[in-house]
Amino acid sequence: MSEKVDAYPVIQEERSSGHELCTMDTNNTVSTGFEETEDENFKYGFTRSVAFVGLALGFYSDNMVASSISSVLTHINAELGPSTAYAWTITAIYTVVSITAPFVGRLGDIFGRRSILILGNVLGVLGCIVSATAKSISTLIVGAVILGLASSMDLLGWAAVGETVPKKYRPVAVGMYEVSITPSAIFGTLIGLTLQDHTALGWRNIYWICLGLHGLAIPLLAFFYHPVNQYIAETGKSKRDQMKSLDYIGTALFAIGLCLFLIGLSFGGTKYPWYSAGTIGPLIIGIVFLVFTGLYEKYTHSPYNIFPHSVMKNYRGFSIVTGVGFLLGMLYYSTLILWPIQIATFYSRNSITIGVYGMSWGWGSIIGAMVMGFIIERVNQARFLLTAVVLLMTVCIGTQAIVGIHTNVASCILVALTGMMLACAVVTTNSIIQLSVPHQYIGVAMGIVTTSRYVGGSVGSTIYQVILSNQLSANLGKNVATALAKAGVPFADIPAIAGAIALGETNSPALAGASPAALGAGVLALKLTYVHAFKIIYLTSIAFGVLGITCAAFSRNIGEFLTNKLDVKTDTSIHLGLHEVHLGGHVLNQDGEEITRTSRVTK
Repeated sequence: MSEKVDAYPVIQEERSSGHELCTMDTNNTVSTGFEETEDENFKYGFTRSVAFVGLALGFYSDNMVASSISSVLTHINAELGPSTAYAWTITAIYTVVSITAPFVGRLGDIFGRRSILILGNVLGVLGCIVSATAKSISTLIVGAVILGLASSMDLLGWAAVGETVPKKYRPVAVGMYEVSITPSAIFGTLIGLTLQDHTALGWRNIYWICLGLHGLAIPLLAFFYHPVNQYIAETGKSKRDQMKSLDYIGTALFAIGLCLFLIGLSFGGTKYPWYSAGTIGPLIIGIVFLVFTGLYEKYTHSPYNIFPHSVMKNYRGFSIVTGVGFLLGMLYYSTLILWPIQIATFYSRNSITIGVYGMSWGWGSIIGAMVMGFIIERVNQARFLLTAVVLLMTVCIGTQAIVGIHTNVASCILVALTGMMLACAVVTTNSIIQLSVPHQYIGVAMGIVTTSRYVGGSVGSTIYQVILSNQLSANLGKNVATALAKAGVPFADIPAIAGAIALGETNSPALAGASPAALGAGVLALKLTYVHAFKIIYLTSIAFGVLGITCAAFSRNIGEFLTNKLDVKTDTSIHLGLHEVHLGGHVLNQDGEEITRTSRVTK
């Protein structure tokens, strides 16, 4: 006797992996396993709360490494170098995340996120060990690559925290997850500088602390995080068959293209001049590969495309919002780059004071992340909220053009407001995407928007650094020399004194013969030159903000999705999960289409 299920061949078997494709009930129906569940009396409970902590710890640790190590890079280079590649101890993390986040997100959609999240924290432990024991910059960069891969896996937490609560609470869950990393933004600089200056191991302690955080996350996830219907199954295919069917060509084209593009950006003006083959070559080849990626993805049809067609064609709910993420990266990197320089140049050179000034961004972020999820849930106008947030962020960053030698209070307030608006924007964009995209694509969607934000930041960072470099090279020496001449310094001594001031060489013998008044005039000229350069950069960033506002205005509202429906059920018992049997998930037919929730079996 043969059976068919609405013309879709369904194989009724339980795979050896423990993932059940479909089950037959007594009413002759075949259930796909994945059904959104109405849960009006949902309670987060102890088990989910501990699982949330496990998800947050890995994410927090990744961000703490980036924020704390960034504050002591020059100390690291002095100890392990000198090397011109020392900045790659941070750049490598973001580069690897940008390249791998979409593919890792797709793997999480297909095979479930739990194992990948645990593996990400294991890699985090390994990366911290390699970095903490490094005896050269090259070894530290290897550790950064491992930490970058760990970070891309930990980023699956964005999807994991959202899908395990009813949809009406998803913006709040996303907001609370963003809150979990803001302590690294608040205290990261202070922690890094304090450990460097006041502990025997110095900067290495940053990695040891983060190792402990990753290590703690592993048992919390293993014992408390048990989603039961999070994966994608395909009729007639085992998990090994699905692994063979992944979009390796599209992934390789994208990875090569983006890697070359980001390397070209990083080489420009540092390792090679912008007009050299060493810079232009990787940029052009990278762009060509990215174009080929787009063409390949457009004209190939697979259930596992790295850029799924149904996601990319969701223009207002995904593509436009991803564009907003890219422009946000370009916009806020002006503050991210300039604020530390601004503090050290104008306000203080004391490590503790620098750390305190650096907190302003993080305090704003934590406030924005805490309140934005609740606002989205209640106001029910995500499109207008996103537009308003990007507008306010643009105003705050543009207003930072008031920067001056003595504007420390005003600048701190504006930086805090910018951090607040960015956190609000991240919570809003992530909420729109998670609620607009079908659940089976939520991981890859979050991976793509993360990549978009990081790449936007890289492009913006390059633009701002070029402007700063051009302004300083054109005006710094000239302005300092003019100020010294007006202060009565002999013309023969001006080049040496001006060079020492420009390079910050306070112990240079050239400064010994200059009067305090002359040195004060030279330092003032240096600061005013920086002020002028900063003004240009902040005003330039407004253009990217205007584009972001325009895109945000064409995004979509998500009020219709704020329901009691729950995408992923969780087993709230406490166990290691070695013999879990998952009783649900998305089931695809052999054409890659998802089978409806229940289908009548005909004899």
